Order: sequence, then structure tokens, then C-alpha cells
Amino acid sequence: MNNDSAIPDFTQINELTNNSSPGPSSDAGQSDSWNDKRVVVHVDLNSFYPSCEELRFPLLVGKPHAVIMTREEQGRITKGVIASCSYEAKKMGVRSAMPLSTALKACPDLVLNRVDIPYYATISEKVMKVLHDCSDILEQTSIDEAFLDCSDKIHALVIHKHKATEVDDSVLVHRPSKRECESVRNLSNSHLIEDFAISIKNKIKSECGLLTSVGVAPTKSIAKIASDFRKPDGLTIVPPTAVPNFLENLEVERISGIGTITKKSLKQMGIETIGQLARTDVQTLVHRFGNKYGIRMWKIAKGLDEDPVRPRSEHVSLSTEYTLPNFTKDKQRLLIHFDALTDELFRRIQRKGYRFRTVGIKLVHADFVVETRERSYLHYQDTRQSISNAIPGLLQKFYSTVTERQEGQAANNMIENRPLNTGTELFINVPIRKIGIKISNLILNRGSGKEEGQSSILDYL
Repeated sequence: MNNDSAIPDFTQINELTNNSSPGPSSDAGQSDSWNDKRVVVHVDLNSFYPSCEELRFPLLVGKPHAVIMTREEQGRITKGVIASCSYEAKKMGVRSAMPLSTALKACPDLVLNRVDIPYYATISEKVMKVLHDCSDILEQTSIDEAFLDCSDKIHALVIHKHKATEVDDSVLVHRPSKRECESVRNLSNSHLIEDFAISIKNKIKSECGLLTSVGVAPTKSIAKIASDFRKPDGLTIVPPTAVPNFLENLEVERISGIGTITKKSLKQMGIETIGQLARTDVQTLVHRFGNKYGIRMWKIAKGLDEDPVRPRSEHVSLSTEYTLPNFTKDKQRLLIHFDALTDELFRRIQRKGYRFRTVGIKLVHADFVVETRERSYLHYQDTRQSISNAIPGLLQKFYSTVTERQEGQAANNMIENRPLNTGTELFINVPIRKIGIKISNLILNRGSGKEEGQSSILDYL
């Protein structure tokens, strides 16, 4: 493993990129070189919530500790659910989504901290600023994960390496010749991408104090699988030529979106590894799982998915989601998860200076059926309570048919929107795999003058 000193700092890399010819194309031919493939990096912040607590309380380092989803105050935590825990706690048998009482039986010395999403979001912002400088395109997918398309930066570094024998700084404004561009095709035989990935890890460690697991691959899905391959503090690089061998014996559930039910269905078809999935006729998968999902699984297994790294654009709505570690149909447990999501979402609303009118929630069934419900306030809102007050009533609509008057004061200042889907109102016995909150009908709170933002039908009444 090479030392990152072989790589220019990221200010130089950015300048190199701006003055180099266009980098690799995602739709180029089928060459085995990285030049004909994207260089996609997936960064996963290891045990993020507990690691943030260690930054705040250094005495926690090396101890078993956990972040708890609870309504109780810090220092008086007696019940709740484990949101995340340190690796020392994991060695003792503590796991995410475990009830606190069970966790304390496994690890009586477990140190407890209450979930603090606003604090974690502040640390996440700092990390994302670092990653922005390291990438051509940055796609933050959650508070602790992001994809980076680094194709142009890697291309520029190869040209820089080829010109390294020159002693002056003219390389920073040099436009490469055709012969020099051909040197990019030797990337698969070099350690340059490894050095680049190590530089990213070292930069996050030095500037943010956090460990990361990083995966590098020609597609987003494989980069994600690669970052999960070695934890904590891992680095896995999958060159284009190594994709089939890397995926061959991995379990199918390593593919994002393949959960317990899909895994069971695939097993019934004799498919347990990604290699077996890749060799399955795509029409068989489409017949069993539908056109969109069947083709998606097959393309990922073959290393053919072309999902681009997409930057976050200006929001027309704000949303957040959470995949439950264990499926549940317990409403109180769902409300605890929604409470944590509310903290994260409200922090973003405040930071961007938005007010909102509509609150919506989403539940994803164990069988991937999606149900949504939303309600709109008659007037724009700007408080956390305006989100949290709406959620119990919205959640109740997934369990039973409830009239407006039965939901108390919410009926006085909110109107109900029809669900976007046509699913059933009654599925209390169906477990949930993922939840989400969406805030829409946004306006910018500029402090004076006319507020600008999305219009709704209520603006014209």
C-alpha cells in the first residue's frame, strides 16, 4: 500500500482537473482499463453516531458504548432502543435495534448516550465538505454515506504522473497530447487509485477525526458492496477486470435492496450468491420479481448498472429515510424511529431557512410495497413540533380508518391530502422494513418582502 504523499494535495488535483482534457466516459467501449470506466468511490463513516460521541467525549474511546433512541433525558436513560454502538459493544453482543434491557444483559458496563441528530449532522456536514473537494461529483446518500465520481480527477493525476519528471509547475496548465492520454490506459496496472483512496481516508481522519471504510469500483453498486467488505477502517478496490471474481461467491443480500424476503425467494430458485444471480436468465428474474426490480438485480450482479452519481440539487422538498435493522409492525417502535428522523430533517430545514406546509410519511412493507400519507397545514410552519405533531395521526391512518374529528386539534389547522397510491388502509399485520418523512410546499423565509417558493392550490383560494 503506497503512501499518500505520492498524490498532490486536493487543491492541486482540482487545478489539474480543470486544465486537463475530458476524463473517462461512462458509455465508452468495453476495454478492461479504468479509462473506459468510471472511478466511483463509496465512503462509509464507521459506526458514525458512536464515533461522533467519541469526538465529544474522548474518554469513550476503547469503551463499550451505545447511542439510544429514547424519549428519556440524557443521564436518566432506563429504556429505549439501540440506534448504534461502538465496535467494543458489538464484540459483547450489542446490536442495532436491540432493546436497551437486552443490551444491558449482554454488556452491563455499556455507556449510554441519547441520540443527538443535530450534532451528528454538524459533523456530517464537515465530512461532506472534505469529500466535495475530493470528487468531481458528490452524491450524499445519508448522514454517514456518500458516492464520489472521481473519474476526471484520476485522469488528471495520471497525466500529472506522466509529466512528473518536469521540475517546473507548468504541468498545472499543461494540455495533454494524444500520446499522453493513452497513458491513462495503464491505470489498471498502477497503485494510483489506491493512493488516491488512501488520501481521502487520511484527509477525513486528520480533519474530522473519523475512520472510514472505502470502496472503489466502476459502478455505484459495486463500490457500495466493496466499502462494506472490510470494516472498520477498510479499503477495497475492485478494478473492472476483477468485478466477476469479486462478486462470484458473495451472498446475494450484499446487493442493496435484497432483504430477507427477496433472499428467500432467490434461494427457492437455487440462487444464493451474486455469481449465480449473474448467470440466471434475466427473463426468469423479470417473471418472478417484475421488470424494474428483476432487471436491476441482474445488471448489478453482472456489473452492468449505469446509475450515475448525481449531485444534490436545490430542494423542492426535503426528505429522509431509515431502513429498520429488523422488520416491525409495532407502532410505538416506529414512532421512536420517526422521532429521530424528525430531528435530522428539522435541522436541515433550519439550516436552509425553509418554512413548510405539507408533512408526509412513507412506510415500505417487507415485500417492498410502498404506502404514503400526507397532510397540509393551512399556514406555513417553521417548528419541529409542527412535524412531530403530524406524524402520529399520519401513522394511525396506516392502521385504521380514523376521521378528522378523532384526531384532535390537528383537524383545526390541517387539511388531509389524498394518498398518492391506492394501497389498503389496513395492514397492521404487515411488518415494515423502511420509514421516511418528507416535507414539501416549501418557501424560503427571507425575513422581509414577498416569500418565494413552491405554490400550492391553497395559494389561489
